[in-house]
Amino acid sequence: MIQLISINKNFYNGKVIFVQPKKENLLESEIQFKAKGMTPHIIDEDHLTEEMTSVAKGLYSYILKRKIKKTDVLLVTHQSFLKHMVNMGNITNGYHVVFDEVPQESFGEFTLSLSTNKDILLKYIQTAPSKNQDFFVLKPIDRVQMNTCMTTEGEDEINDKLRKFFEKLLNEKHYTVEIRKDVWESFKKNKRNGRNNVSFITHFYMLPEIFDDFLNVHFLSAKFEESDIYHIFKELGVSFVEKELPKLQYKEHENITHTFIRYCMERDFSKTMRSYKCLNQKTIIQNILDISRLNMSPDDKQLLVLNKDMIDGDFKEYKLPQNSELISSYVHGLNGYKHIHNITFAASLNYRNTQADFLHDRFGLSYEDIDKSFLFSSTYQAICRTSIRDKHDDSHRLITVPDYRSAVYVQEVLGRGNLTEGLYIGLDYEKVYFV
Repeated sequence: MIQLISINKNFYNGKVIFVQPKKENLLESEIQFKAKGMTPHIIDEDHLTEEMTSVAKGLYSYILKRKIKKTDVLLVTHQSFLKHMVNMGNITNGYHVVFDEVPQESFGEFTLSLSTNKDILLKYIQTAPSKNQDFFVLKPIDRVQMNTCMTTEGEDEINDKLRKFFEKLLNEKHYTVEIRKDVWESFKKNKRNGRNNVSFITHFYMLPEIFDDFLNVHFLSAKFEESDIYHIFKELGVSFVEKELPKLQYKEHENITHTFIRYCMERDFSKTMRSYKCLNQKTIIQNILDISRLNMSPDDKQLLVLNKDMIDGDFKEYKLPQNSELISSYVHGLNGYKHIHNITFAASLNYRNTQADFLHDRFGLSYEDIDKSFLFSSTYQAICRTSIRDKHDDSHRLITVPDYRSAVYVQEVLGRGNLTEGLYIGLDYEKVYFV
């Protein structure tokens, strides 16, 4: 996409915004754009000048004050774009937006468990009809009152819990918040759960209007048709146009002659199951970590993908395998690992049941499609950080995933039926097999 933007600089005429998942992506792209003769401008917390006292002011200054050159390209993260640029109004009307990967903020859940009286919420929110008869849309009763009730972060525990929920309610041009009717009625009746708290579960989803102030928006993403934003926007009446882009790195994986997929358990892996004990008295996650290096030499390096809570922990409960480089499950687009051939994806990224049920009941997604939209796409993106992203590298490669469903998806998306002839590891909490 960097090459495509560079070749078409006369078309974009200095008014293109390249939106990427993380700051590390921006730094990689900056180098590549410069090599193509472009003038990239990164605006984030780490690239503020003396005149830019904040990211928001830096973005306004870039749009309004600079002398436009055809080689200009603005580089921002998904977070900065969705927090600042979508609220800049018509000053961005002439800008083309190119998303590298799909933003994760297209759908989410708020789960609040309050020991205090339900009135703390009822005095601020009201219901309105949803297009689905089983749900209500939630709206502010008084926008000014809701806005002024939120104290500075850290000053009030309750407000801190409500902050993101209220922010989405106040941003009703760009997001809709909905709640199941039965959940709302139970909440109003003050029905308490086993912990004697009042449970309150709502869901938000992004609206297509969030992009109204831009000339056009492009999503460059593998398997875009499997994403939440595609399914939700399509249900809301958006028509997508698929364009064949020239000079993509590759359209399908052909360098997989020596690539083998391995899975660790037949049943679906989950965060809860990580701590289940196997017959050898080790937890499932520890067994996955231990067997991840089977059929590797001590010198073979692998990428290891774990949940954030494990990466942020001190690992006293787990013994990490040797010669493994830890990476986040959100590593879209990074090129820094393509010298590594092997990967173990041991993160559990399943949606909660309440999230999956909302997407199924409200937007008609099948549960298989829901798995593909988040868990499987993250698995595939992580695999694409390895040497498999170099179409000329057909090295011996081991891909280890937690469960059978993930292995089947990876086999399908890589496009070769013979991948399943590789090593399989059977692991269940009733029994452990070692190959």
